[in-house]
Amino acid sequence: MDKKERLEVVNNLIKFISERGRRFFYSGSNNRTASMILKNNRVYIVDHRTGEEIYAYEGFSHKGFSHGGTMWAMNLN
Repeated sequence: MDKKERLEVVNNLIKFISERGRRFFYSGSNNRTASMILKNNRVYIVDHRTGEEIYAYEGFSHKGFSHGGTMWAMNLN
């Protein structure tokens, strides 16, 4: 499975989570669901609240990510 296929699986999971329970990864005020994108062959998280593209690797700033450290760690895994 290549990166694009894995991102499609991950984005489907994010969408599934955002439609249930506490609706993590969804912003009602922005009507936006978080997602992961491939840009220059690197993975970025598009935050559901800020809309910012955040480089999704350890050791880099997660400025613009609207959840706490536990959720950030989950995204890195």
